[in-house]
Amino acid sequence: MAHSSRDSTANDPSVTSLRVQDRDGRGLELIFWLQTGRYAHRLVAFAGPRRVDLLESVEGEVHDCWPPSPPWQQVSVLPGHGDAERRQTILLTGAAGASHWSASVEEFKGRGSHGGAAIGGGEHSQLTTPGIQFDVACRAKRRPDRLGSTYCLADRSRGISGEIAAGNFIVEASVQGRSVLNLQTDIGRYQLRILPAESAGPDSSLREHDTCQLVVTDDQVRIIVPPAETDQGPTTFRWRYQMSLVD
Repeated sequence: MAHSSRDSTANDPSVTSLRVQDRDGRGLELIFWLQTGRYAHRLVAFAGPRRVDLLESVEGEVHDCWPPSPPWQQVSVLPGHGDAERRQTILLTGAAGASHWSASVEEFKGRGSHGGAAIGGGEHSQLTTPGIQFDVACRAKRRPDRLGSTYCLADRSRGISGEIAAGNFIVEASVQGRSVLNLQTDIGRYQLRILPAESAGPDSSLREHDTCQLVVTDDQVRIIVPPAETDQGPTTFRWRYQMSLVD
């Protein structure tokens, strides 16, 4: 049964949120809040007044040079410009060790057919938005010890291996190394998906990996950006992913 997510942050000035919904009142809310000098975030599914906490970022220690999630220290909001497909944007920046992270997080609406084998689905997974897209980059002066984004269940009392009940939702066919993860709740089905790389110029120091992995363990969902052996000098790594409501 759906439960109420934590709403005590609703009037907190240190909290930033982004909310999208479909015509039936189902959707997603992304909430950033400040804790120990960094902004953590949570993805919440909702349908009318009912809410289900889905995923929450795993934050590292203050002195981690390579934290499990990007160390967001500044957050700003760009209002939408009336574009039917792209609306509000949240910009994030942060630093740890000698590396710097940045990201844009956008809401989008539309319908698209995405190729590739989807967990719990067919060869082509039909995504119906609303959805929230993350575009993350890290400028590293040396080869990263670890890099990517890490989430746990917002309800940390349950594990997430296999097709089992997990808190207030079910993780469908959690297979390591795939690019898609489906979360079935009693208010809708949601999909976390790694987006394919976009090409960069031959002389660019930007490295965007087609080999990013979505790895699921008993207590975490990890988007892993594996650096190549040649990534020894200053390099900008980029990874993109989205959470969407699936029709």
